[in-house]
Order: sequence, then structure tokens, then C-alpha cells
Amino acid sequence: MQRLADGGPSANADVEVGDIIVLAGNKPVKGQMDFYRKLWATGGPGTEISLGVLKPGKGLQILPVTAGDRYRWLRMS
Repeated sequence: MQRLADGGPSANADVEVGDIIVLAGNKPVKGQMDFYRKLWATGGPGTEISLGVLKPGKGLQILPVTAGDRYRWLRMS
């Protein structure tokens, strides 16, 4: 990740700047747009998806992330 929203779903799930997301819902991620398509296809706010995250010096970790309401968050920003 190059940046994270403070208090956003990924930040709350222990994803950090410098991590590389390689799986979304057990499916390989081929780039940023592919990641978002897979993420949005899982369902709406409150839906949990597992992310496969490569953490520098720690290897692959599977992290559960609960989707937020991106439209609500954008209105609050």
C-alpha cells in the first residue's frame, strides 16, 4: 500500500503502508483496479473479505477486513 485512510477498514485490519496485497477473497490480485473490482464484488458495507498481504520482513499474512461504506466515508472527508 502506498497510503491508507486513517480509521479506514484496511488500517483497522493492520494493513500498513509498504504492505503488498496479493490476494482478495483468496483470488490473486493483478493490480490496483483488479483489487478494487474484487473487493467491491464481495458485497456492501459490513461484508468481510480476507486479504493476503505480504508484509516486509514478515511474509504472507491473511487479514480479515470488514468493508465500510465508501460513499459515507467520502462525504465525511
